[in-house]
Amino acid sequence: MQSDCKSELEQIPVSYQNTLSKASTTIQQCSSPLITRLRARTQQEQQQQLISNINNSTKNNISSESNSQTNLTDTLNIRKNNQLQTIIESDNRSTLLTDSLLPVKDVDSLTDCLENCSLDEGIFGSCMWPSRQISLNYPKSNLITSSAIAFSSTNWGQTSSNQFGFLSRSSPSFFTETATYTPSIPAEFILALDDCGKEPLDKDQRIIVYRCQADSAWELQEYRLAEQYYKKTIQAYKQADNKSGDPEWYTEAKYRQHSCLCKLKQPKEALAVLETIPHNQRSSKIYLALGQLYQKNTIDNKNLDAINAYKECLKLNPNSLTAYNSLLSLGIKVNEFLQSPHIQSINDNQNNSLSSFSTSLLKYSWFRTLLQADYAYHTRDYLEATRLYQLIDTEHIQNSPTILCQMGHSQYSNGDYSQALTTLQRAHNVDSQLIKHMDVLAFLIYNESKDWQLERLANHLLSLGDMYSETWIALGYYCLKQINKPNRTVYLAQKAYSLDNKKIQALLLKGLALYKLKRYSDSLVHYKEAIRLTPYCYEAYKGVVDAYLATTRTTEASSFITNAVRTYLTRHVRAFTLCGQVLAKDPLSLEKAKSFLERALNLNQTYVEAVVSLVEVYNQLKQQNKSVEL
Repeated sequence: MQSDCKSELEQIPVSYQNTLSKASTTIQQCSSPLITRLRARTQQEQQQQLISNINNSTKNNISSESNSQTNLTDTLNIRKNNQLQTIIESDNRSTLLTDSLLPVKDVDSLTDCLENCSLDEGIFGSCMWPSRQISLNYPKSNLITSSAIAFSSTNWGQTSSNQFGFLSRSSPSFFTETATYTPSIPAEFILALDDCGKEPLDKDQRIIVYRCQADSAWELQEYRLAEQYYKKTIQAYKQADNKSGDPEWYTEAKYRQHSCLCKLKQPKEALAVLETIPHNQRSSKIYLALGQLYQKNTIDNKNLDAINAYKECLKLNPNSLTAYNSLLSLGIKVNEFLQSPHIQSINDNQNNSLSSFSTSLLKYSWFRTLLQADYAYHTRDYLEATRLYQLIDTEHIQNSPTILCQMGHSQYSNGDYSQALTTLQRAHNVDSQLIKHMDVLAFLIYNESKDWQLERLANHLLSLGDMYSETWIALGYYCLKQINKPNRTVYLAQKAYSLDNKKIQALLLKGLALYKLKRYSDSLVHYKEAIRLTPYCYEAYKGVVDAYLATTRTTEASSFITNAVRTYLTRHVRAFTLCGQVLAKDPLSLEKAKSFLERALNLNQTYVEAVVSLVEVYNQLKQQNKSVEL
């Protein structure tokens, strides 16, 4: 089979063989400098550890050795040389490391690689990282494996690969994987031979090649390359004479092209692609994607297009919890869409006959309770949201990772850090592959000073992959807490932010690290950016106030937090307490401080920090009677 394949390749012009050779050479040389340093450091540590182990083992056995000192030294040298040679040979046989699986023994070996980086690069976001999704250091390969072609053909129209004229006359080994030989076909060869007229393809065959290329790049998460191939696929289909309606794969190609553009952070272009799909060909997932893009690209809070798209999604799929949550986040009340005409028609169909909506979750009381809990969460009534989530967890669906994550984040947002820690740990124990809110869990563990749990969480998330911002946030808190390296934390937080520029925890972590480095102006920038993205995030306001106080700007701190409790944090007990504490630093503002602290206790009479601060203010005002009563 190998000889057949070789004979076929020999018939290809020399120029194409050179192209394939250059592509292979480029792929073999695409190692990142960070990974190269990491491999060298790991190999050096292994060698040093091996020498140490050999020396210790030899010293412990000296008393039992019967040979002379000369023989002992010779034996030791032989053992060292043999085992070191084994390490070097195994390293030479190793393949190139991919960026998704870093060869690290623990978190320390990864963070040590950041020692020589410039701090300003991490602050201003110009530091390059070995991530396939964002780094330009990785050349893009046009090679498509036989399994990828078979997968694409199977998924996109059940078209056999043997329909290609060039491939049907070639050796079958091109499309057969064996235990000893796994061939790969450069798809560009097929198109190049078509362009030069040696192996011409008809329009349908050319579309199939583009589809295989696009689908393979999609599976490899090469989104920029995949988007180009999807565009070529769509253009090739438009040029063909297709009198019948558009096939399903054509709509799917547009949806995947939109997904690639979203990964490349081009939401406007992604929205333009989805809007070209006719209304009668839009499925529930397309309406959902349209709603999310409308909501993201909305100007001046005009969300009518997003609301309509979500409602269309619910008409086609009344069980879309994401659509429900999106409507709730846009201010739609639960009763509004439960009493809407299309929801009522679903209920009527369930009562009268067996319909396509007979399995709708709306008929279950726990699902309606879940919607009410989500509504309380989006309206920032975290106490009510926590109560409803706990009701679902105890009486309906126990140990659901989704419910536990929402309940834990509600407790975190309400300031109940200890309860949130317990809840999110439950969710993590139930589903070890869980990623959502693991950045919040890392912060809570950091706040509780549980170093060994933080290291274990960071290692676990790193084993799941480095494409998640939560992984780098956990590593950042580990560096900040256990090894006290805030300069490294700046880089790790910047990496997390580059993966997801809406991730609030990345900004909070970076602001905290800069605060530890006493770079208060830079810290203010990141905390204020977090406030811009999430105006109701108390931790960001706390960071701004701390930065102001660190530079003795008490007046600005009091003005900033006073404005916050009058606008966004109107029902936040911690915000009122913080406002009272800042005002209490000025003897002339003690009466105002007392007023804010009393309002904090009206919101929550059991909040200990507010009680302690108010007692101190009473003592400064010489109102000991009120202090005793409190």
